[in-house]
Order: sequence, then C-alpha cells, then structure tokens
Amino acid sequence: MKALKAFLIGILSLVFVLFLISFGTVFFKTTTMKIEYEDLIHKYAEEYDVDELMIASIINVESGFDKDAHSHMDAKGLMQIVDETGKWISEQLGEDYSFEKLVDPDMNIRYGTYYYKYLLDHFQTKELALAAYNGGIGNVEKWLEDENISPDGVTLKNIPFEETKNYVEKVENSYNQYSLFYGDHIPEENNSKNIMKLAWKNYKTFLKDLVK
Repeated sequence: MKALKAFLIGILSLVFVLFLISFGTVFFKTTTMKIEYEDLIHKYAEEYDVDELMIASIINVESGFDKDAHSHMDAKGLMQIVDETGKWISEQLGEDYSFEKLVDPDMNIRYGTYYYKYLLDHFQTKELALAAYNGGIGNVEKWLEDENISPDGVTLKNIPFEETKNYVEKVENSYNQYSLFYGDHIPEENNSKNIMKLAWKNYKTFLKDLVK
C-alpha cells in the first residue's frame, strides 16, 4: 500500500513539474509575443484590407514596438519609414507632410500599412511585398527580371540582399508565432494586457495541438 501511495505521489509530482515547465514556457512566450498599439493596427489594417497580424509582425521586426525608433538609415517610428517614402505616401494621400511627425504612432502605422498594401497590390505576394518593404521596389523588380534569381518571373528563388533575406524570414517567423498564439486576428486590447488570461488561453491551444 505504501509503495502504491509513493508511486502515485511520484506520478502526481512529475505531472506537476511538467505542467510548471510547459506552462512557464508558454507564459514566457506570451509575454515576448505581446502586441502593442492594437487599436491602431486593427483600425488601419481594416481600412486598407490587409492582415493585421502581418502589420503587427512588421512592427515587431522593424522597431520592437518602439515608437521612437530611429535607424542608421534614417528611418523613423514603429514601421521604420524613411523620409522619401513618407513624402511619397503623403502625396498619394494628398496630405501635408513632416518627417518629424513619423514618430506619431497613428501616422506611422497608417503610412506603413498604406505602403504595405500598395506593395502587396503591386507584387501580389506577401514575400515580395516584404522584400520590397525592406529592399526597395526597384530591386525586387530587377530580381524578378533575373532568371538566376527568379526563374518564373513571379517568385524569388533566393534574395540577393542578406539583410532583406533575413528581414523576410524574421517577419514571416513573427507572423507564424503570432498566428499560433492569437489565431487569425489580434485580441482585444483588454485581453492582450491580461497576460495571465492570455497565457492560459495559449496553453490550452498548446495542449490541443499536442494531442493532435
């Protein structure tokens, strides 16, 4: 009887330890996959009819949700928009423009989402749109004309710029992670701020995927 009791205690202890490890991992991942500025991302993703998780992924890779981010290429804000691109977008929208205003989250996400939508319409695939967002429209068009880079003229066998190649991979990885935790849309703001609640939701999803 004592042996059975000890065995059951051992099993329960093992289950508890496994729970702590697995839930702790999911909880940590949830905190690192937070999405900020949810309301603005949802608003402009809906306005321009693009995937809001993709916009969140671009922001995550570009700035880590730091609205004051300023790169060595003189790109500003959450979606890291350079002055030339900002001017072009403002002309398309018929608005007054100031490079300094790009630190404003609302303007930056609106401009960045507009630009991503433009690239998506122009190139028709997310991969090419992301490559152009980082490497430039002209370069992507040139790559598509090179049979060594794009045998079919519509997809890239490889991306010549290492930075752009890594960028596309990072955004796609971020997108896959967000999709795993959030499904096909960003959670409501109050839910995303309740980390424990969101972590528990993600843990249940993790368990379901585990038994599939």
